[in-house]
Amino acid sequence: MATPASRSSAGVAVVIDALVRWARRNDTPAVWHAVLLSGDSSTLHAIDESVARTGRRRAALHHDELAMLLAEHEHRVLEDLVLGLDALAVASPERLVATNDPRLGRAAAVAFIRLHDQGLIAESEGVVDACPRCRTVVPDVAASGAVEAERLHIGIPVRTRKGTVEVEVEIDEPELLPGVVALVVPRRHPARKGWATIPFQPGIVPVLADRRATSPQLVIPAHRADDLDVARRHRIGSVEVLGADGVVVAPGPLRGMRRYAARQEARRLLLEEGHLRGGETIAQRVRRCPWCDTAAVARHDRHWLADLHRAGNLAADLVRTDLEVTPGSVRDELIETLRRLGTSSISRPDGVGHPAPASRCGHCGHVEVALDPDACRRCAGPLVSDEGSLDAAFVAALWPMVSVGWPDDPSGPEAAATDTTFVCAPSALPLAAEAMALGLRLTGALPFSRLLVHGRPGIGPHPGANLDLVEMVDRRGRAAVRAGLLLDTDDADEVDRIVNALLDPPEGSGHIDEADRLARTSLSQGHPGAALVALGAAARGGLRSTERKRLAADLEPLLVTEPTRLP
Repeated sequence: MATPASRSSAGVAVVIDALVRWARRNDTPAVWHAVLLSGDSSTLHAIDESVARTGRRRAALHHDELAMLLAEHEHRVLEDLVLGLDALAVASPERLVATNDPRLGRAAAVAFIRLHDQGLIAESEGVVDACPRCRTVVPDVAASGAVEAERLHIGIPVRTRKGTVEVEVEIDEPELLPGVVALVVPRRHPARKGWATIPFQPGIVPVLADRRATSPQLVIPAHRADDLDVARRHRIGSVEVLGADGVVVAPGPLRGMRRYAARQEARRLLLEEGHLRGGETIAQRVRRCPWCDTAAVARHDRHWLADLHRAGNLAADLVRTDLEVTPGSVRDELIETLRRLGTSSISRPDGVGHPAPASRCGHCGHVEVALDPDACRRCAGPLVSDEGSLDAAFVAALWPMVSVGWPDDPSGPEAAATDTTFVCAPSALPLAAEAMALGLRLTGALPFSRLLVHGRPGIGPHPGANLDLVEMVDRRGRAAVRAGLLLDTDDADEVDRIVNALLDPPEGSGHIDEADRLARTSLSQGHPGAALVALGAAARGGLRSTERKRLAADLEPLLVTEPTRLP
């Protein structure tokens, strides 16, 4: 889970606490193992803001300086976490680690090597979607949507042996024009073998006949996967336009502008310089970062890719038989997420996180994947460990297995799965799916038998969702804040009505038996919020004194009305 400073993770923390208290009250052993994402989006956002105040950018920091800033920030986050848990009376996890923990780093290295040996991890140089804010690769299972965009028709002057002709092309992202390295046309096109003048570029680019081209097309290999294939076929290089932060880095009038600002300026300049021939509105597909909801930027880079497609399909087949999903409405979404698992990056180029257990030979270029290799197995040459770092999400997905002894105890995850519940917010569903696929690949079994998803879809651990839990508890009371998080609502008046009815129910001849049964069923299935509603309805109807005691006992794991914690 992430820090309880966000609404989604605070709600998850209270849900786990309620379930642990309920289990212990019924003499059932229960422990909470939690993992914190180190170097995740919220951490990097805070580092960006801190560095920006000094007039610098994170990309310019030395690795050691960045590591120090990360450690200082995460120490403060841990302090805030403890204060938040105390304010909510949430019992601290029996095991709490961050993804930068050496034990998780070792487990991630072992998982990396084993998946590599199975042929499921390979180094690749290609165009992938990355978040310009978090600087992480956006996974294949991340949500995507359509946004309104403009497709421009522009005229490109081409100099041929017979004179100058104009070739009309389409482009949806005119800010990428500085990265055009060629213009490809069908084989018999009159402009073939000519030289094209591209807007915002000082020189000219070749016009190449391509057997697969059905119409003139600009080739931008640094930001388009299909264009990278074209460039490789014709053995031409690439020019980076957008940096890791989404800012134009290519020389020209757009340099230093952010992506969408550059797009508007490019359109203005195309119109002003007489290149624009027309345009129409289109629905453009945009993939978004699952952590901060920022639109991804496609960039050419080197990454380690993991193929979890087959494991995802196997896990999807087991969801209906071997996994209890709460609420049931999430089941279909989980199955779809698992089936969308494919080949995606598990590394990041900025050095944040555990290093990938891979080294490149300084003599022959061979990449050695192993723990602490001495020399290249091919030529015995020296090895240089500079193959990127592992993404925090990949490391966190291993936690359900590592928390029960893997890799030292290979059978630990399968033995513990029957009694293990994975609790997360909707935004972490891709993480749960990856954990399931990795469990099947590395241990042959799902790492948990129950999945509980709590919270509203679309709310992730980004800065906009932050809560001051200590201030909220001081102002509204612990029971009301816990109830609001369990009910997952911002309606303070409704929460107060329910809590007041529960804590001070009217005398009368109410019937609590059915509501109590529903509440117990809801709790056993992982629905503390539903249990609270059921008990609240019973309380409003009036309770006899004996029923009051039963209600108080049922409420204690949810609202924690007593100041002391359970042992």
